[in-house]
Amino acid sequence: MERISFEEAVTDENLLKITFDQFSFPQKVILKALYGCTLSEKVINPDTGWNELDYWAIVQGNFDHDELGYVTKIHPTPYIPKE
Repeated sequence: MERISFEEAVTDENLLKITFDQFSFPQKVILKALYGCTLSEKVINPDTGWNELDYWAIVQGNFDHDELGYVTKIHPTPYIPKE
């Protein structure tokens, strides 16, 4: 039996697409990174204007914030997909 890839599972409505679409943008990015999927600069969160690689940088702690904890600057962080 052949293994179904994570990317295929979250894009197929008969598998996990419906559930995956309910997750927040940051949750989707974390899951994609955990499963070694490619993150893109082209996939942008319309609420913040940040892309998947921006969220990766934030999770890695590579950002500046103001005194209230809001992100003010994101420092590019390399991401190498690996499962």
